[in-house]
Amino acid sequence: MTNEMLEVKMDLNGSLFTIKTEKNEGSLWEKVGSLVYQSGFPIPADITLSSEGKIAKVSITKPEVQLAKEDKVLIQLVEDTFYLPKSRYEKKLLRRIDKERDIRSRYDMRPNSMGAVTINIGALAGEIGRKGFDRLEDGNVHHPFPSQLFWLRYYEKIASGYKDYTEDLIDDEEEDKITRFFTEPSEEELTDDDVQELYMLLTGAAKDNLLKSGIELDFYSDECPYNARQVKSARKLYLQMCGVNFASEMNELLEDFVAIAAPKYQKGTTVNDFMVKIVKDPDKQFELMGEKLEWVNSIVSSMETIVSMKSSSSKKDASIESPFGDVKMRKLSEEEMKAYIAEKNPEIDSRQRSNIISIYDVKPTSQLEKYEKYLNEESFGKKKLYCFTVLLHVTGCLLFLIA
Repeated sequence: MTNEMLEVKMDLNGSLFTIKTEKNEGSLWEKVGSLVYQSGFPIPADITLSSEGKIAKVSITKPEVQLAKEDKVLIQLVEDTFYLPKSRYEKKLLRRIDKERDIRSRYDMRPNSMGAVTINIGALAGEIGRKGFDRLEDGNVHHPFPSQLFWLRYYEKIASGYKDYTEDLIDDEEEDKITRFFTEPSEEELTDDDVQELYMLLTGAAKDNLLKSGIELDFYSDECPYNARQVKSARKLYLQMCGVNFASEMNELLEDFVAIAAPKYQKGTTVNDFMVKIVKDPDKQFELMGEKLEWVNSIVSSMETIVSMKSSSSKKDASIESPFGDVKMRKLSEEEMKAYIAEKNPEIDSRQRSNIISIYDVKPTSQLEKYEKYLNEESFGKKKLYCFTVLLHVTGCLLFLIA
């Protein structure tokens, strides 16, 4: 069975268009929004749709006085007698980073839906990084507007310089798994003081690093400042930065990083402060790029730790499941630690040797099982040295805590 089609005539400030679309609200208005965008999204604008005696009118203006709960561009549905079947719209997370004009804006489109139907569209507008990351309190909640205007508002924002970061920021199904990790210990883990001690030290270090980098955290809040998708997107951007050769290319990626990681803007901070300074000396330029890479990597690594620390589940009996598989951890006794230091003495930095206070043996058992299975299924012949080298990384590591 094919969907019933609809042919609509559109008048945009005197320019005429013909739209052929499926007979539902979302399909029609998405094409209307796209055509207005392709026409440069003129403001002011009058849009008239007509088909078989039915009519819809939209007015787009820029009011002289902007109210706190209204947008700078006013889009009003004047009339709609099409009465098309309602559609369901999904959340859109839009961000605008402009280092030249020091703009760091966010606009979240939040459809209010009942089942498969969206009733109207809510919106949240504000600045990125006012509280260190995207929080509900970071903006003004705008008055809901008719669902027919979803795509017109979306394309108006895109035309004004916003980018769609929905896929980089939206929560996904993995978030519960990751945020439960290290947040609600099982009975067995609660009795393991060594594991708890290491956990507190590692997460404390991650928080401290984010604070030093200008990101504000509430140490007593259970709200997770990031979700799994944000962390993945930030890590992906870091890897992309590792592959660029020019500061201008890195700065384009840094704009996306600022939109996603949302570092806090201290008083007097501008968007340019997060960019790589452009200099003429090639050696100095690469040095500056390297320093910026280290900063980005430290932020992302801390985000990865913090997102694992906060709970998104209200279940008190939730079991701990590491996103990396089973990880076994054991603190070496004083005798074991002394023996290890004596054995590995030449490999340990002499400046740190006397400051080692604890050593933890960390083994990702699930990864080891997968690796051993891989070794059994493959034929490596004489590549024993290579396999042994990799096995050292896969079977585990010794983690040093230095005073």
